Amino acid sequence: MHNQILKNTLIAVPSTSIGGVANYYKSIYPYLKNHNISYLPIGINKPGTLSIISLIKSIYDLKNKIYKKKYSVYIVNPSLDIKSIIRDTILVMIAKNNALRVIIFFRGWNVNYERCINIFPSLIRPLLKNASCIIVLSSDFKKALRKWGFNKHISIETTTFNRDILDFIKMNKNKSDTFNLLFLSRLLKEKGIYTTIDTFRLIRRKNKNVKLMIAGDGPEKENILKLTSKDESIEILGWLEGKEKYQTLKNSDIFIFPTYHNEGMPNSILEAMAFGLPVITRNVGGLKDFFKNEKNGFITKSKDPMIFAKYLERLLVDNKLRKNISNYNTNYAMKVFSPEIVSSRIIKIIKCQQL
Repeated sequence: MHNQILKNTLIAVPSTSIGGVANYYKSIYPYLKNHNISYLPIGINKPGTLSIISLIKSIYDLKNKIYKKKYSVYIVNPSLDIKSIIRDTILVMIAKNNALRVIIFFRGWNVNYERCINIFPSLIRPLLKNASCIIVLSSDFKKALRKWGFNKHISIETTTFNRDILDFIKMNKNKSDTFNLLFLSRLLKEKGIYTTIDTFRLIRRKNKNVKLMIAGDGPEKENILKLTSKDESIEILGWLEGKEKYQTLKNSDIFIFPTYHNEGMPNSILEAMAFGLPVITRNVGGLKDFFKNEKNGFITKSKDPMIFAKYLERLLVDNKLRKNISNYNTNYAMKVFSPEIVSSRIIKIIKCQQL
């Protein structure tokens, strides 16, 4: 598919370099740039906000881009929340009025807003009626869109990881006498940070050979620092990116992510899998479509630290299981989530809209 050059395609990307959507498009860009695909940064550098200034700038930038060059397809990447829906409904209407076919790639998925749309489906119909195709990260999201009346093509896709990971995967792991348990995410309560700490403290009662590394920044950072200040078995690493993040993943043994946030498909889990880490997580977003217990690690609906501690203990005591999961995750990640594979699928979707 890569040898077929597309007609001009415009993809709206975040103006910030932070976050899953930004990382996704940064990772696949090397495989898209030779296919007449251009990026258009949308809004201002304040993730999660919608202001009049940001909206006006987005409208101006889109119109200016379309005026200067003829495009056939426009791709937007909203989350299912009120701010994204308002912004992208307006931008999609502009693209549609200029004869562009529109692909909507839903990223985050707010279950509370989903319930609201179930009661008032008219809230999202102006956006959906202008879409030629929709991409989602979960079969559950696809079912919701069908319920809301969207009857055109829906693709279920994944996120990806940065190609730079491969250089670190090949490196030797630092030898350690302890098991390194890693939590890597924005420090939000909903991301499961407190469940992680409670889980770790339960397991430390039985196994003193375990260390918890917390990587990330966010609103809960100060509380986490106070909560763990006297615990030498917990290391707060702060925000990590690039080489520091990959080296930390390389030197970890198990990845824990008890999130109950509005996830699509968390990049951190795909990265952990690429490094061969067994994963302990919750069945959120697109994870439930592929994740299997004892194949990828352990997945549960529970938020109970006791449940997570039980799974963690199994991985700690069963060396064969841990090794089998490690090999399976690396192979699976390379076959399904690598940027070359993901970009080829996106190109195929765009190509179908240009026929």
